[in-house]
Amino acid sequence: MVRTLDGLAKNEIASDASPGDLSPQSVGMLSYSYLCGAGSSAGTRLVEIPENRLKSLLAVLLYFVEVDEDWYLATNSDVADAVKSGKLASGRAHYQSSGFFEDRWPFRIEVDQSWYETEYPDVQKAIRRGSVDSCQDHFNRYGFREGRLPSAGWSLLSARSSDV
Repeated sequence: MVRTLDGLAKNEIASDASPGDLSPQSVGMLSYSYLCGAGSSAGTRLVEIPENRLKSLLAVLLYFVEVDEDWYLATNSDVADAVKSGKLASGRAHYQSSGFFEDRWPFRIEVDQSWYETEYPDVQKAIRRGSVDSCQDHFNRYGFREGRLPSAGWSLLSARSSDV
């Protein structure tokens, strides 16, 4: 199913947002930790916004992220237990309300090894030093939370679990 901002019911859009104000590309390629400043550089322009407002805005975009329900529940046993007990409706519901903000992945993310090594030379050095086993290992442990992309042009909003 393809979702568009125009197709959302009005009550599904954050009260302070309108479809024309949002750019999916502006958020879909970054982890929540990165958005909160973990990967900011000195030249970054900072804008202050209350966290609850930021989460409301991001919730609109998270509606468009595909969640591989089977993978998500298998990877997050706490969520699977909550779904099984009826405390949560689904893994997708958890991802949209909490999982993204906990830097959980909605599906397995594969790293393009050659692109990642070229884009992030420090990772190549870390592999040679033995600090990490591979580009995938680096991305899994550090890269996602640092806002590094697994491949050129990658975005949570355009990537699909079926792509891997």
